[in-house]
Parts: sequence; C-alpha cells; structure tokens
Amino acid sequence: MNNSRPTQHQPPAGMTVGDIYYVVFRHKWKIILLSLAGILAATAFYFRNPPPYQSQAELLIQYVPEARSLTLPGSDQQVIVPDSGAGIINSEIQILTSLDLAEEAATNIGAASILANAGGGSNSIAAAGFIRGNLKAEPAAGSIILVTFMHPDPRLVQPVLQEV
Repeated sequence: MNNSRPTQHQPPAGMTVGDIYYVVFRHKWKIILLSLAGILAATAFYFRNPPPYQSQAELLIQYVPEARSLTLPGSDQQVIVPDSGAGIINSEIQILTSLDLAEEAATNIGAASILANAGGGSNSIAAAGFIRGNLKAEPAAGSIILVTFMHPDPRLVQPVLQEV
C-alpha cells in the first residue's frame, strides 16, 4: 500500500518584509509622535542644561629635592635616598583645592557674577563652594599639576582659574 499524503506548504517561521511594512504603516502615527516627543525633550534638555565651559592650566612646581641619608642596621655605610617630590605635589594640590583659596578667588571676582549662571545669589561662601566643586587639580607628568575649572559662563572660566 502506498499511503501518499499530499504535502502541505507551510509558511516560513519568522517575519517577512511584508510583515514589517504592515507593522510600520499600521503604527506610523505612534512612531512619528514618539519620535517628535523624543526630539523635543532632547532639545529642551539641551537648552535648560547647557554644557559647562572649561579651562585648563598646567602649573610647574619647582623645588629642590632633598637627599636623605639612611644608615643600614649593622653597617657603617650610609645610603642616600633622593626625595621624589610626590609629597610636595600633593601638598600643592591640597592648597589649590582648599576652600580658603576658593573663597579668596570668589571675593576678588565677585560672588554675584560667579553664581549668576549657576543658580543666582551673592553669598561668597556659596560661590567659594561652587568654585571648589568645579575645580579639579591632578598631578601630571613629573612636577606638573593640571588644574581644570568648569563654569556655565564662558567669560568667567579663565578669570576664575587665573585667580586660583
């Protein structure tokens, strides 16, 4: 006996190009409206929160390294160990990022002008806190310190950095 059944043609599993066109054209208004809402939200965010301007300065710290002499136990010989200067660079970074120096810079430039684009006000302590929060000092190669200051107003970035 020959049991031959007619083969049935089944559609391929998955999506075809026709299915994608159907979904896109069926929901075209949702796609357009959500795209426009995303573009409008991104534009509003950009104008409400402008990117901060920044200025960088490199400071060369000149110092005279002091050589320390150490005596090894059980020996009469002295070993001379040069100072790398890392302690001096770290001390200078602590001074640059101190609140006292930021307050002096805020007083010299004016607290109202510093805080004008950053929330407003004329409190010198708040302006000093703003300067200290947006001032970054980090060691670079050798005895160089890289100092960076960020502010929303491009006219104040360099004067504040020069005051610091």
